[in-house]
Amino acid sequence: MSTSADYYEILGITRDAAGEEVRRAYRRLAIKWHPDQNPDNPDAEGKFKQCAEAYEVLSDPERRAVYDRHGHAGLRGRAGHDFNSMHVEDIFSMFNDIFGGQSGGGGGGRRQRGPARGYDLETVVEITLEEVLEGCEREIPFKRLEVCTQCKGSGAKPGSKPIECSTCGGQGQVAQNGLGGLFRMVTTCPTCQGRRHIIKDKCGECSGQGRMSVQRKLSVKIPRGISDSQVVRVAGEGEPPPPQ
Repeated sequence: MSTSADYYEILGITRDAAGEEVRRAYRRLAIKWHPDQNPDNPDAEGKFKQCAEAYEVLSDPERRAVYDRHGHAGLRGRAGHDFNSMHVEDIFSMFNDIFGGQSGGGGGGRRQRGPARGYDLETVVEITLEEVLEGCEREIPFKRLEVCTQCKGSGAKPGSKPIECSTCGGQGQVAQNGLGGLFRMVTTCPTCQGRRHIIKDKCGECSGQGRMSVQRKLSVKIPRGISDSQVVRVAGEGEPPPPQ
Protein backbone atom coordinates (compact mmCIF):
# COMPACT_ATOMS: atom_id res chain seq x y z
CA MET A 1 0.00 0.00 0.00
CA SER A 2 1.34 3.43 -0.90
CA THR A 3 -0.55 5.40 1.77
CA SER A 4 -0.97 4.93 5.51
CA ALA A 5 -3.98 7.24 5.74
CA ASP A 6 -7.35 5.81 6.73
CA TYR A 7 -9.26 4.78 3.62
CA TYR A 8 -12.62 5.78 5.07
CA GLU A 9 -11.31 9.24 5.92
CA ILE A 10 -9.84 9.61 2.43
CA LEU A 11 -13.27 9.05 0.87
CA GLY A 12 -15.08 10.94 3.62
CA ILE A 13 -17.42 8.08 4.51
CA THR A 14 -18.33 6.15 7.64
CA ARG A 15 -17.14 2.62 8.27
CA ASP A 16 -20.63 1.22 7.72
CA ALA A 17 -21.09 2.94 4.34
CA ALA A 18 -22.83 0.75 1.77
CA GLY A 19 -21.24 -0.12 -1.56
CA GLU A 20 -23.16 2.49 -3.55
CA GLU A 21 -22.16 5.20 -1.07
CA VAL A 22 -18.51 4.19 -1.46
CA ARG A 23 -18.91 4.38 -5.22
CA ARG A 24 -20.52 7.83 -5.17
CA ALA A 25 -17.90 9.21 -2.77
CA TYR A 26 -15.05 7.99 -4.96
CA ARG A 27 -16.59 9.37 -8.14
CA ARG A 28 -17.10 12.79 -6.57
CA LEU A 29 -13.56 13.00 -5.18
CA ALA A 30 -11.89 11.59 -8.29
CA ILE A 31 -13.48 14.30 -10.41
CA LYS A 32 -12.65 16.92 -7.77
CA TRP A 33 -8.95 16.00 -7.62
CA HIS A 34 -8.38 15.16 -11.27
CA PRO A 35 -5.23 17.07 -12.36
CA ASP A 36 -7.07 18.55 -15.35
CA GLN A 37 -9.40 20.25 -12.88
CA ASN A 38 -6.48 21.48 -10.75
CA PRO A 39 -3.72 22.69 -13.10
CA ASP A 40 -2.20 24.93 -10.39
CA ASN A 41 -2.33 22.38 -7.58
CA PRO A 42 0.73 20.08 -7.52
CA ASP A 43 -0.88 17.90 -4.82
CA ALA A 44 -3.98 17.07 -6.86
CA GLU A 45 -2.55 14.04 -8.67
CA GLY A 46 -1.41 12.47 -5.40
CA LYS A 47 -4.86 12.94 -3.86
CA PHE A 48 -6.49 11.55 -7.01
CA LYS A 49 -4.38 8.39 -6.81
CA GLN A 50 -4.91 8.11 -3.05
CA CYS A 51 -8.67 8.09 -3.61
CA ALA A 52 -8.29 5.34 -6.22
CA GLU A 53 -6.31 3.20 -3.79
CA ALA A 54 -8.94 3.66 -1.08
CA TYR A 55 -11.76 2.82 -3.47
CA GLU A 56 -10.07 -0.33 -4.75
CA VAL A 57 -9.96 -1.73 -1.21
CA LEU A 58 -13.32 -0.52 0.10
CA SER A 59 -15.24 -1.60 -3.02
CA ASP A 60 -13.98 -5.18 -2.68
CA PRO A 61 -15.94 -6.95 0.12
CA GLU A 62 -13.13 -9.42 0.85
CA ARG A 63 -10.34 -6.85 1.03
CA ARG A 64 -12.55 -4.42 2.92
CA ALA A 65 -13.27 -7.06 5.58
CA VAL A 66 -9.53 -7.69 6.01
CA TYR A 67 -8.86 -3.96 6.23
CA ASP A 68 -11.63 -3.49 8.80
CA ARG A 69 -10.13 -6.20 11.01
CA HIS A 70 -6.41 -5.55 10.61
CA GLY A 71 -5.95 -2.17 8.92
CA HIS A 72 -3.15 -1.63 6.41
CA ALA A 73 -1.09 -4.43 7.98
CA GLY A 74 -3.72 -6.97 6.96
CA LEU A 75 -3.33 -6.02 3.29
CA ARG A 76 0.41 -6.65 3.21
CA GLY A 77 1.15 -9.50 0.85
CA ARG A 78 -2.14 -9.05 -1.04
CA ALA A 79 -1.70 -7.93 -4.61
CA GLY A 80 -3.19 -4.59 -5.58
CA HIS A 81 -2.68 -1.97 -8.26
CA ASP A 82 0.36 0.28 -8.04
CA PHE A 83 -1.53 3.54 -8.50
CA ASN A 84 1.57 5.68 -7.93
CA SER A 85 3.10 4.38 -11.15
CA MET A 86 -0.13 4.55 -13.17
CA HIS A 87 -1.08 7.40 -15.47
CA VAL A 88 -4.15 9.37 -14.44
CA GLU A 89 -6.00 8.46 -17.64
CA ASP A 90 -5.28 4.76 -17.02
CA ILE A 91 -7.00 5.03 -13.63
CA PHE A 92 -9.98 6.76 -15.23
CA SER A 93 -10.14 3.97 -17.81
CA MET A 94 -9.81 1.30 -15.12
CA PHE A 95 -12.92 2.58 -13.33
CA ASN A 96 -14.67 3.53 -16.57
CA ASP A 97 -18.05 2.20 -15.47
CA ILE A 98 -18.12 4.70 -12.58
CA PHE A 99 -17.40 7.72 -14.74
CA GLY A 100 -19.82 6.78 -17.50
CA GLY A 101 -17.17 6.52 -20.18
CA GLN A 102 -15.79 10.02 -19.57
CA SER A 103 -12.16 10.81 -20.20
CA GLY A 104 -10.14 13.27 -18.20
CA GLY A 105 -11.82 15.51 -15.66
CA GLY A 106 -15.24 15.31 -17.27
CA GLY A 107 -14.59 18.05 -19.79
CA GLY A 108 -13.00 16.18 -22.65
CA GLY A 109 -9.56 15.50 -21.19
CA ARG A 110 -6.76 13.69 -22.93
CA ARG A 111 -7.31 10.40 -24.67
CA GLN A 112 -4.66 7.76 -24.78
CA ARG A 113 -3.28 7.04 -28.23
CA GLY A 114 -2.03 3.74 -29.54
CA PRO A 115 -2.57 0.34 -27.92
CA ALA A 116 -4.08 0.45 -24.45
CA ARG A 117 -1.59 -0.23 -21.67
CA GLY A 118 -2.30 -2.75 -18.93
CA TYR A 119 -2.15 -2.03 -15.21
CA ASP A 120 0.66 -2.73 -12.76
CA LEU A 121 -0.04 -4.89 -9.71
CA GLU A 122 2.03 -4.83 -6.54
CA THR A 123 2.36 -6.91 -3.41
CA VAL A 124 4.64 -6.96 -0.37
CA VAL A 125 6.72 -10.04 0.46
CA GLU A 126 8.50 -10.57 3.77
CA ILE A 127 11.65 -12.71 3.75
CA THR A 128 14.14 -13.84 6.37
CA LEU A 129 17.66 -12.50 6.85
CA GLU A 130 19.01 -15.78 5.53
CA GLU A 131 16.96 -15.38 2.36
CA VAL A 132 18.30 -11.84 1.97
CA LEU A 133 21.86 -13.13 2.15
CA GLU A 134 21.39 -16.12 -0.14
CA GLY A 135 18.49 -15.10 -2.37
CA CYS A 136 15.35 -17.18 -2.74
CA GLU A 137 12.36 -18.01 -4.91
CA ARG A 138 8.79 -17.41 -3.74
CA GLU A 139 5.44 -18.44 -5.16
CA ILE A 140 3.20 -15.36 -5.00
CA PRO A 141 -0.61 -15.79 -5.08
CA PHE A 142 -2.61 -12.88 -6.47
CA LYS A 143 -5.87 -11.96 -8.17
CA ARG A 144 -6.28 -9.98 -11.34
CA LEU A 145 -9.07 -9.08 -13.74
CA GLU A 146 -8.78 -10.92 -17.03
CA VAL A 147 -10.84 -10.86 -20.21
CA CYS A 148 -13.79 -13.23 -19.93
CA THR A 149 -13.09 -16.41 -21.88
CA GLN A 150 -16.77 -16.92 -22.70
CA CYS A 151 -17.67 -13.57 -24.28
CA LYS A 152 -14.11 -12.51 -25.21
CA GLY A 153 -14.61 -9.23 -23.39
CA SER A 154 -17.80 -8.09 -25.10
CA GLY A 155 -19.98 -8.70 -22.05
CA ALA A 156 -22.64 -10.24 -24.29
CA LYS A 157 -23.94 -13.79 -24.16
CA PRO A 158 -22.11 -16.03 -26.68
CA GLY A 159 -24.04 -15.97 -29.95
CA SER A 160 -25.22 -12.40 -29.38
CA LYS A 161 -23.46 -9.06 -29.43
CA PRO A 162 -23.86 -5.56 -27.96
CA ILE A 163 -26.01 -3.18 -29.98
CA GLU A 164 -25.32 0.48 -30.58
CA CYS A 165 -27.15 2.77 -28.17
CA SER A 166 -29.96 4.47 -30.07
CA THR A 167 -30.15 7.40 -27.64
CA CYS A 168 -26.62 8.70 -28.25
CA GLY A 169 -25.89 6.99 -31.56
CA GLY A 170 -22.94 5.15 -30.07
CA GLN A 171 -21.23 8.34 -28.81
CA GLY A 172 -21.69 7.75 -25.10
CA GLN A 173 -22.75 11.38 -24.62
CA VAL A 174 -25.76 13.52 -25.44
CA ALA A 175 -25.88 17.29 -25.99
CA GLN A 176 -28.57 19.71 -24.88
CA ASN A 177 -28.98 23.36 -25.80
CA GLY A 178 -29.48 25.93 -23.05
CA LEU A 179 -30.45 29.60 -22.77
CA GLY A 180 -32.03 29.76 -26.18
CA GLY A 181 -29.14 28.00 -27.88
CA LEU A 182 -26.39 30.21 -26.40
CA PHE A 183 -24.50 27.17 -25.15
CA ARG A 184 -24.52 23.39 -25.42
CA MET A 185 -24.22 21.11 -22.41
CA VAL A 186 -22.77 17.65 -23.01
CA THR A 187 -23.67 14.95 -20.50
CA THR A 188 -23.25 11.21 -20.16
CA CYS A 189 -25.90 9.27 -22.05
CA PRO A 190 -28.60 8.24 -19.54
CA THR A 191 -29.42 5.07 -21.47
CA CYS A 192 -26.02 3.41 -21.92
CA GLN A 193 -24.25 5.28 -19.08
CA GLY A 194 -21.47 6.29 -21.47
CA ARG A 195 -20.67 2.77 -22.66
CA ARG A 196 -21.82 3.56 -26.22
CA HIS A 197 -23.70 0.27 -26.54
CA ILE A 198 -26.41 -1.76 -24.85
CA ILE A 199 -26.08 -5.39 -23.81
CA LYS A 200 -29.48 -7.06 -23.88
CA ASP A 201 -28.28 -10.63 -23.35
CA LYS A 202 -25.50 -10.51 -20.76
CA CYS A 203 -22.80 -13.13 -20.56
CA GLY A 204 -23.63 -15.50 -17.71
CA GLU A 205 -19.98 -16.03 -16.85
CA CYS A 206 -19.01 -12.38 -16.20
CA SER A 207 -22.50 -10.85 -15.76
CA GLY A 208 -21.90 -8.52 -18.67
CA GLN A 209 -18.68 -6.99 -17.32
CA GLY A 210 -16.37 -8.46 -19.97
CA ARG A 211 -13.77 -9.31 -17.32
CA MET A 212 -13.49 -11.73 -14.42
CA SER A 213 -11.41 -11.92 -11.25
CA VAL A 214 -8.96 -14.81 -11.61
CA GLN A 215 -6.68 -16.30 -8.95
CA ARG A 216 -3.11 -16.72 -10.17
CA LYS A 217 0.24 -17.84 -8.76
CA LEU A 218 3.62 -16.64 -9.94
CA SER A 219 7.08 -17.90 -9.05
CA VAL A 220 9.38 -14.92 -8.42
CA LYS A 221 13.15 -15.04 -7.94
CA ILE A 222 14.32 -12.64 -5.24
CA PRO A 223 17.98 -11.71 -5.76
CA ARG A 224 20.65 -12.05 -3.12
CA GLY A 225 21.34 -8.87 -1.17
CA ILE A 226 17.98 -7.26 -1.88
CA SER A 227 17.29 -4.20 0.27
CA ASP A 228 14.18 -3.20 2.18
CA SER A 229 11.45 -1.73 -0.08
CA GLN A 230 13.37 -2.72 -3.22
CA VAL A 231 11.08 -3.61 -6.13
CA VAL A 232 11.36 -6.79 -8.18
CA ARG A 233 9.53 -6.30 -11.47
CA VAL A 234 8.07 -9.16 -13.51
CA ALA A 235 7.22 -8.09 -17.04
CA GLY A 236 3.99 -9.17 -18.68
CA GLU A 237 2.24 -10.36 -15.52
CA GLY A 238 0.18 -7.28 -14.72
CA GLU A 239 -3.50 -6.79 -15.42
CA PRO A 240 -4.69 -6.37 -19.01
CA PRO A 241 -6.66 -3.21 -19.84
CA PRO A 242 -10.47 -3.34 -20.09
CA PRO A 243 -11.79 -4.53 -23.46
CA GLN A 244 -12.41 -1.65 -25.86
